[in-house]
Amino acid sequence: MIAPSLSHQRLASGVWRWAFSYQPAAHSPSSSLFIMVPPYTAASMLRRYFLREALSLYLVGFLIFVGLLTSDFFTSWAGAFARMGTPVQDMLLLWLYRMPYFLGVALAFGLVFALLITLARWIRQSELKAMYAGGVRPMVLLLPVLGVGAVVSGLGLFTW
Repeated sequence: MIAPSLSHQRLASGVWRWAFSYQPAAHSPSSSLFIMVPPYTAASMLRRYFLREALSLYLVGFLIFVGLLTSDFFTSWAGAFARMGTPVQDMLLLWLYRMPYFLGVALAFGLVFALLITLARWIRQSELKAMYAGGVRPMVLLLPVLGVGAVVSGLGLFTW
């Protein structure tokens, strides 16, 4: 009967040593597979994974908030447009003039939406617990969040 086990230990150099051991049969010696993973590699992999998940949701959140703001704009102005008999091209021109405001709001809210959904999914699937158990500090995720926040803030400055 095969009895696999996975263990890890941190060496003095800061490198994690992962060992996968199994006992193939009662009469043969155990076998082990050792994988050396530097801590910065695990952290950079987690950052890329976090960014990949958050940025895909960011696009969805951004489009949702642009759609919500656009529908709010047209529903709140529909009565005035109908009373004055405003042509469609003038309505679209007014909507285009309001678009920088919509983009600024949607950039910020889309990021909050993406981060909340990503972290909620990680918590629900115990990925944060696995990260902590693997010895990765929570501060590892702070750098990509601050980086994306700085980029979105910079883009938001150009929309006002």
